[in-house]
Amino acid sequence: MDFSQRLVAARDGDDEALRALFLGAYPALRAEVARSLPIDLERVVAPEDILQEVFLEATLRLKDFDDRGEAAFHGWLRTIATHRTINAVAAQHTLKRGGGAAHLPLLDVAGRGPGGGSLAALADHQSLVMRLLHSMKTGPRELLRLRFAHGLSPAQIATTIGKTPEAVGMATLRALETLRDKLRSSDRGAREDGNSAPNR
Repeated sequence: MDFSQRLVAARDGDDEALRALFLGAYPALRAEVARSLPIDLERVVAPEDILQEVFLEATLRLKDFDDRGEAAFHGWLRTIATHRTINAVAAQHTLKRGGGAAHLPLLDVAGRGPGGGSLAALADHQSLVMRLLHSMKTGPRELLRLRFAHGLSPAQIATTIGKTPEAVGMATLRALETLRDKLRSSDRGAREDGNSAPNR
């Protein structure tokens, strides 16, 4: 399966295709993020934390990527990574100045998963998030995409879809809670499966 075929399959919800797309970009992308993080933040923000946010945003925006080949895809991911790294650094500096709790929005939405974990664990987490997103109804999934992948405000989304900002805000909160519930249920199921596995 070549790059374009994997991209089409990933857009259609194929977990393995999405995993292959991200794994191909992972080594160089991780190295670049690691170089971009200031030394004083290395113990606070791990490259894997940034990459989780990058891959989740890419998952939400995958249909927006114009297929110009694998190199262009990697460049697209690098652009997302640059923005997310800048946001993470700014958030941590705000926290140091006493400006409130720093956070990475998409990580808060989807759960941090295996922060600092292995490449395989990171890829598995992104596949899980994609699967859960695809299992959501189109309306809530589109709200999450517009709010957290494209960074639109509730007022901007309201103008786009023809609803009030208040209605968009409530619907987005419900969509977030639905995604969190799905993640919690998946985590419980995984733990139960692990506990019930026979000892060898």
